[in-house]
Amino acid sequence: MQMSNKDCYFCMQLMGRVCSLNITQLLLLGSTSKRPEFKDVFVNAKAKFPIRMGLFVMDSKLHCVGGYNIVLNEDVPHFEMDGRTFRPDPEISCPNTEVFTFDPSSKTLYRDNNFPNLLGPKSSPIVVTLGYKNRVYVLSTDPAFLFSDNLPEPLFEYFDFDSRIWKALPSPLHKCRRPIVSYYAIGHKLYLKTNQFSFIFDALKEKWDSSDDVPFNVPNLLCSLEYNGFLIAMPDGKERLVAYNLDSFGHSNSYQLLAQLQDVFKAPFYEPMECFLTRLDDHGRMCLLYSGTPNYSNRLCARVAVFQVFVSNSTDNPVVTAVLEAVEDYDIEDLMLCDYTIYSTFIMYDDLNKDDTMADASFTNLTLSG
Repeated sequence: MQMSNKDCYFCMQLMGRVCSLNITQLLLLGSTSKRPEFKDVFVNAKAKFPIRMGLFVMDSKLHCVGGYNIVLNEDVPHFEMDGRTFRPDPEISCPNTEVFTFDPSSKTLYRDNNFPNLLGPKSSPIVVTLGYKNRVYVLSTDPAFLFSDNLPEPLFEYFDFDSRIWKALPSPLHKCRRPIVSYYAIGHKLYLKTNQFSFIFDALKEKWDSSDDVPFNVPNLLCSLEYNGFLIAMPDGKERLVAYNLDSFGHSNSYQLLAQLQDVFKAPFYEPMECFLTRLDDHGRMCLLYSGTPNYSNRLCARVAVFQVFVSNSTDNPVVTAVLEAVEDYDIEDLMLCDYTIYSTFIMYDDLNKDDTMADASFTNLTLSG
């Protein structure tokens, strides 16, 4: 596989750290004896910097936005919490509106003066580009906001890299407040699903539509990624990957099973927890990560699978197939600290190398999907 003249690193964001795995070495595992392991890129174990930030990559630099600062005092002398049950408490936390950038020399973050402050708090934000090379969209998703009587506005805004300003956008939750259970970024549109309602944001119109106005038939998806007219996805409750055919509205309920990838799920996880699908190149190559407890261990593991998707040239009924290139299980229990949540994944071609001054042409702008 030749994706770049640099090694490709798959990065995983946890609450207390960011870790990376050398995908290039993983794909060479059959010809080499040493398996690559996850390594720390950045550690925030004592909450020196905000927690629950969103990440995005621009010009080979890792930027962090939103989240919460933990305020330590006599009542809370050190930082211990379970990220699965933690909710922002005004006594020990305050919203972060600053943007931080990762410094590979010191392996820490610094306040980046190239970015003005956010217009409003963004906890555990969705971060997407929605087809733009010069914008990053940030939407707050913390349920504590959604059920609050006083919503901190704006919940949604974007940064324009040309004008260097943040612009407020309308909230998708003006009619009802429900936790977001699934989301997908497809072209210029962001699709949100709650247990009762669905919303679609069109970045070209800067407008939200509800599911009453636009067809929205796709079930809840643990992860998804758009490629060549299809949405490659893992449905909730199903340990399999499928391809949804995108219609003129963006979605079709019909799908094809990617049977060639069933080997990834031969040893299923008990209580699978997190799932992410990340683009490796522009030619259908992807990386799947999902976590859970395997039948051979009571420790939390992450399964990493690299595969390539192909779409036939037929205009009437194109067929989607896939080729599995690598799959490995990793014990990540010790990486999780007290929090078993994986917040996001992304790709870097230089592993945030301080000596690399050349931007990665294919990955100067990162689009995440749910």
